[in-house]
Amino acid sequence: MEDDGQGTHDASSGVEEAYAGDTSKTNIWQDAICMGLLKEGFILDAIDLQESKRARKQAMHYCWKDERLYFKGLCVPRPEDRLKLVTQMHEDLGHFEEQRTLAEICQRYFWINRTECVKTIVKTCQQCQLVRSEGSIHSGDERLKSIPICDLFHRIALDTAGPLPETKAGNKYILVAIDHYSKWCEAKAVADHGANTAARFMEDDLICRYGVPKFVLTDNGGEWGAEFEVMCRDYAIQHQRTAPQWP
Repeated sequence: MEDDGQGTHDASSGVEEAYAGDTSKTNIWQDAICMGLLKEGFILDAIDLQESKRARKQAMHYCWKDERLYFKGLCVPRPEDRLKLVTQMHEDLGHFEEQRTLAEICQRYFWINRTECVKTIVKTCQQCQLVRSEGSIHSGDERLKSIPICDLFHRIALDTAGPLPETKAGNKYILVAIDHYSKWCEAKAVADHGANTAARFMEDDLICRYGVPKFVLTDNGGEWGAEFEVMCRDYAIQHQRTAPQWP
């Protein structure tokens, strides 16, 4: 059974409350002193002592890695990307309610006032409003349809098998990729099924060998979030997710 993300939400909600009253901490991306410390590892001597202490205290829980900002292992998206990210997550989950969307966001991303962003997107979602008013979405496009197949490695489906009995090399999961057109399968034994491992599998074993696909299709597992989604955006790959309860 997958984690619903509620534990991550509870653990980080206290941090959001602590920062809520201090507007200087609500957007670390615009804090030049703090970002300079994270990127370069030092603060210029010209910065006064009080500002230096403030920046060091704020940067304690953040790290800068591979041109990306993280808070305790969670990716911190740029402010201009956040509403779009929440919208995509809400749609990929099948227009679930605010609590489920927020749980998924909190499992993979961190920024101050995530809750308000999710409330804004869910509240203004046209399909959600239609369901609330009519009880269902009435349209002629309700039935499940086959996914279009265009060309070799145009669309790749990914999944994880495991945990399996651990090998001598410490591997206990298998990452699997299948090309929708040719049905060609690639599989790799790995020690864990985290998002970083999934991203490396996609880059090293698929993109470097067969080129960049247009689409990747996954379920809603945690291994397809965080670093994996960032990697998809870097390569301009459209990451699609299956509807919940539909493998």
